Amino acid sequence: MKKPVKISLTIFGVLAALLLGGYAFMYWSTHSAGDIHWKSDVIPAPVKVLPPLRLDGQGWPAWQGPMGNDHSPVTHMVKDWSKGLKKVWEVQYLCRGPKSMSYSCPAIQGNRLVVPGRDGENDLLFCLDPETGKLLWMRSFALASDDKYGQGPRATPTFDGDKVYTFSREGDIRCHALFDGALIWEASITNAGCTPPEWGSSGSPLVRGDRLILHAGGSSLALAYDKKCGALLWKSAPGKGCYTTPVPMTIGGVETVVLFHQKAISFLDPATGAPRWELPLGPFATDMTVTTPSLGDGRIFFSTLKSGGSTAVETKSGRPEILWQSNLIQCYQGNPILLDGYVYSYSGMYFLNPKGSFKCVSMADGRLQWETSRVGIGTMIYADGHFVCLDVDGNLFLVKPDAKAFRLVTEFRGAIPEVKTRAWTKPVIADGKLFLRHGNRLICYRLTK
Repeated sequence: MKKPVKISLTIFGVLAALLLGGYAFMYWSTHSAGDIHWKSDVIPAPVKVLPPLRLDGQGWPAWQGPMGNDHSPVTHMVKDWSKGLKKVWEVQYLCRGPKSMSYSCPAIQGNRLVVPGRDGENDLLFCLDPETGKLLWMRSFALASDDKYGQGPRATPTFDGDKVYTFSREGDIRCHALFDGALIWEASITNAGCTPPEWGSSGSPLVRGDRLILHAGGSSLALAYDKKCGALLWKSAPGKGCYTTPVPMTIGGVETVVLFHQKAISFLDPATGAPRWELPLGPFATDMTVTTPSLGDGRIFFSTLKSGGSTAVETKSGRPEILWQSNLIQCYQGNPILLDGYVYSYSGMYFLNPKGSFKCVSMADGRLQWETSRVGIGTMIYADGHFVCLDVDGNLFLVKPDAKAFRLVTEFRGAIPEVKTRAWTKPVIADGKLFLRHGNRLICYRLTK
């Protein structure tokens, strides 16, 4: 065989091996990530007498918390975690079955904590007492579900007064009474001609006035339902479904709902679904939009993986305009947070960079202030002047925001023990307690002094 032919065959063989290896890795990753490797406890019997519904205190009633920006109003946090934090309670029964992984955060207000789960054939909805972890009520809904990254729900429940709204992986919307979990109404985006994206519907429900707004996809980018009865109120123009949550924003005195999707950033009229503005992403378009738009000081920050990179938007002119675009931050899942003119964000993908990258970038011009690998890849929220960061291995870090340098205050290794697949659910804080969820497990720690 001639040498050029041998070289060509060798190159072809190497490329084929890499391609097959990459395919095998992606298949293993997408399917094994949904596995529950831990023993699940038996689901306990609910309490015999339900306590009266209370909706007081500093809760976390929706995906981005009480202020809609991943900020918690908590104060007087313990800031030395060298000996860990005091565990208040723990449950290990939320997901049951080899492909039942769910990534939903708990939603909390007063004396009700609601968190979705899965048992392999059914979507489950649990309501716990946030003080004690006791099961107050549980509901079950038969649902056939794909197992890519787990069959369980991704979206976080949304509280609204004495009701809670949920959104399943397969696009089912339900409204329950918070008191006892009674089903008030249900609907499905598929009945409206929409299609969940490849990895399942993940954006959480948004309540605006009498409307429940959802990122759908397919025949309509977004849908709005009457929050009281579930009647379909409007369908937006078509658009590919992605994994982000819609956010409300007032621009130039005009109320809008912001949607981050494959090819553009859309600003919709929350009353009708009609487009107010649209910003095409151009070469930064991608189908991997996962993070929720981050708001601060009249600006919006969007970030995602692949070619998507980041887009900063300015609204001071009374309409949205692209300020800059860059690949400097490529955020996978943990939402970036805007603070005092800077973006703090994870960047990169665990598969490609297990050590991770955490960055601070100027919101004005996109310049890098600093970056570090000391907090891995993960998720975060902001509380009491600090970032509470959880990496995918279940370790907690407390970081002081500073545009001049990375400042690690303290850390708590193994806050979620025995993490065998990536811990992607972000921390949640309510009434001085920290809640960490991974798969079938939910742990409550005392966070305040």
